[in-house]
Formats: sequence, C-alpha cells, structure tokens
Amino acid sequence: MPLAKARKLATEKNIAGDAFRFLIAGGFNVLLTLCVYQFCLLAWNHNISYSISWAVGLVYLVVVYPSRVFPGGKTSPGKALIVVCSYLLVFSASLWSLNEIVGAGINERLAIFFVLAISTVLNFISMRIVYRII
Repeated sequence: MPLAKARKLATEKNIAGDAFRFLIAGGFNVLLTLCVYQFCLLAWNHNISYSISWAVGLVYLVVVYPSRVFPGGKTSPGKALIVVCSYLLVFSASLWSLNEIVGAGINERLAIFFVLAISTVLNFISMRIVYRII
C-alpha cells in the first residue's frame, strides 16, 4: 500500500479507517500481550499467563484505543466502563477457547494463536460498536 494511501486511510472515520488503525494498534497490542503470555508460561500455567497478558492488554486498550484507533468516537467515563466490560466478556470467551483448545491436545504455546484469531475479531466488533454506535 503506498504511503499516501495509508496516511489517508489512517485518518478516515469509516469502517475501513477504523479497521486500519485497529490493525496497527491491535498488532502492537497482540505482539505485546503475546510476549507477556509466552514469558509468563515459564513460571505459570496457561490460565494465569493468559490472564496477566490480558491485564496488560487492557491497560494498553484503555489508554490508546479511544484517541488513536477510534478518534472522534464517543468517549466518557461511562464509555470506558463499557469498554472494560466488553473486553472482559471477550476475555472470558477467549479464556474458555484457550482451555478447550489446550484440552484438545494443542500445545499451550501454539493454542494462543488460534485464540488470537477469535479474540481479535471479537474485540474489533465490540470496540467499533462501543466507540461508533453506542
């Protein structure tokens, strides 16, 4: 993608612009939380490791997403609470998925990649609803 087109897309407030910014910020969040998860597995089981990595991701999300991913979106303290609640719902669904995948015999270091595919889609949908629709 040419740089000029990427810059234009990064400033648009439609679903394409939101998705582009989400992929950039979310990509960093995924890398950050994936590193935290893999590191934590050295000391704890996958449930504790995943919970710690999500806590790190939640802090990043609350700080970065309102102003960088969904600029001009509706924000307020109440909205932040809704974001945290929706993020915790996605966390619960993805932790359940992680346990099911590990229980099916997939190594916990690899299972996380399947869970990331699920949680990324759920997070984008929920964050877009919160910041653009509600």
